[in-house]
Amino acid sequence: MTIKKDAFLGAFIGDALALGPHWIYDTDKIKQSFGEIKGIVGPLEDTFHKTKEKGEFTHYGDQMLMLAEYIIDTKKDFNQEDFLNFYSDWMEEYDGYLDHATKETLNNIKNNSYKGSDSEELAGIISVPVMYFLSNNYKSDAVKRTSATHDSSIVIKITEFILDLLELIEKGKKINESVDVLKEKYSSILGQLIDQAKENIDNEPIKAIKAFGQMCNGENAFLSSMYLILKYQDDFEKALLTNVQAGGDSAARGIMIGTILGAYHGIDVLPDEWKEDMQYFKKISSIKKTG
Repeated sequence: MTIKKDAFLGAFIGDALALGPHWIYDTDKIKQSFGEIKGIVGPLEDTFHKTKEKGEFTHYGDQMLMLAEYIIDTKKDFNQEDFLNFYSDWMEEYDGYLDHATKETLNNIKNNSYKGSDSEELAGIISVPVMYFLSNNYKSDAVKRTSATHDSSIVIKITEFILDLLELIEKGKKINESVDVLKEKYSSILGQLIDQAKENIDNEPIKAIKAFGQMCNGENAFLSSMYLILKYQDDFEKALLTNVQAGGDSAARGIMIGTILGAYHGIDVLPDEWKEDMQYFKKISSIKKTG
């Protein structure tokens, strides 16, 4: 399996693991409801994903799969207006959760404005693993797709950062060394967040992520994700499990962690049970790059 496909599959695994506790901010409730999470669990009846079943994806994962199928079907470079027309039609049939960015983007399309929301949520980076695996022009296409729903400078900057990091991983570089190199390139906000993650690396993870902020906001979620990636650089499984136990927007963080550590380690290091419990694992595993 290639690094690019491992990054792609790792993102879906990170999302599927997060489905059960996603957007539960009370970590005591997560512990009481699920115990120590060791694999994929289903959502509770009083959560945003109550219509979902164990092994399915959050709305983030659903949109990643939709994008992958769109790229394969169109067999051409990403065109924002064409995609947003497709996106609007697809959403008419979608019965999962619609977040702020989706609703605002759909409203823009309805008003003939083919631009994304102003959302600064980390979930905008769901384009990264799909484009990295399937697009010949993955850097430009990922940025275009990110801005199609999250027209935010911080989310676009995070998109570019992750792709730069993936390229260094492809060259055999260690994550911590690569992050130090990129910190100079992204020396403003992202560089400061990376420094903060490194300064807290020895702190207990649940407390650290609560202090960073468990929310969807790009800066907070990037900080928490980078903290977990750097802390558990050599333990992909531990990074993903700690992430879901930490609460909040664990799905967006899980996609970022799964993409980066999936590329770094490959998904074969993860338990087979996780893949078996994913309802669409065979489907996404069968996806191949064309052209």
